[in-house]
Amino acid sequence: MAMSNLPRDLLEEVLSRVPVKSIAAVRSTCKNWNSLTYGQSFTKKLYGKTMATKEKEFLVVMTMDLEVYLMRVNLHGIHKDDNNVKSSIMQKAKLIRLNDDRVRVDDICKVFHCDGLLLCITIGIRLVVCNPYCGQTRCIKTRRDYHITDNYALGHEKMKNSPLRNYKILVFHDKSFLPKFLGNTYWFAREMYIHGPRIDLPDFLICFDFTTERFGPRLHLPFHSRCVDTVTLASVREEQLAVLFQVSKTLILEVWITTKIEPNAVSWSSKVFLEVNMSPLTGFQFNRSFGSFFIVEEKNVVVVPIKGGDFKRNLAYIIGKDEYFKEVDLGVPSSYIYFSPHVCSYVPSLVQIKKDAQVMLQHHNVSAEKHHEFCASL
Repeated sequence: MAMSNLPRDLLEEVLSRVPVKSIAAVRSTCKNWNSLTYGQSFTKKLYGKTMATKEKEFLVVMTMDLEVYLMRVNLHGIHKDDNNVKSSIMQKAKLIRLNDDRVRVDDICKVFHCDGLLLCITIGIRLVVCNPYCGQTRCIKTRRDYHITDNYALGHEKMKNSPLRNYKILVFHDKSFLPKFLGNTYWFAREMYIHGPRIDLPDFLICFDFTTERFGPRLHLPFHSRCVDTVTLASVREEQLAVLFQVSKTLILEVWITTKIEPNAVSWSSKVFLEVNMSPLTGFQFNRSFGSFFIVEEKNVVVVPIKGGDFKRNLAYIIGKDEYFKEVDLGVPSSYIYFSPHVCSYVPSLVQIKKDAQVMLQHHNVSAEKHHEFCASL
């Protein structure tokens, strides 16, 4: 039987054994193979074989001291040996700077992740898109200047009858709306009042749909927070959403995971993923504005990077059930001590980045507040 006549699942299995560097040749063979290699199913099989010899390891993206690293993390045995925890994160981590011979990507203060692509924002307000798995880096040319306090998002438009995706960048310019960014276009937000106290306000999730280029309805949360509490979002395998909630008054930390997440609907697990009283462990509240974390479902733990030791050390806290707590030293920061480490889970992909990105500027009216949206097709 000719390979072109093989069932799709079997063809994916065969082609996933091809080295990553040869995927371009596979795509140029025929339209069917080109379409197949852009699918998420094929990417998972290809990546699964690449990581087969690295059991229990996973990838995260770490922004630390204005540089971005792609790190391998192994938390196997963390409940048994303190030294094993340190070696898992420090010695096995392979730090990769996102620079190549053509594009220098330095002084990165923000990173957003979607489908294996990284949107990097530099101190000089340059927009750079990278695919570290494929080794591609592209600068995005813009028609206007942006501010370091702007809010960004990276997502894609769903194409009918095609596995290809049209990736876009969203930029908020209205400082009255301060969303928390998840990478896959979901934010945590609160209702805003012009006058009066702002301690206890309605809170919710909101999604920007890159296909319709519109915001969806308010999505409910499994808790109610106040303005002084900490609420941070994270993706789970790019399939679900996790939210970290810490009460300012008691320092009790909760982590919830969705069972369904769509632009217009959300449902949450009936049980909290993790609940820990951080008062005897750290004695302080995690960052309310620029915090980040990732979860390891198999170990029932969360990892939270912080700037500790009077801003003289980069640290990571590993937090689990039954008050399991470990502190990992990530090293001495550079002179840029005011930026805390930022982390997100990373799922590799074979998405190719166009050399010349076409850009367009659009304006929309959202909830009676003016927001300017800059979308770039990648």
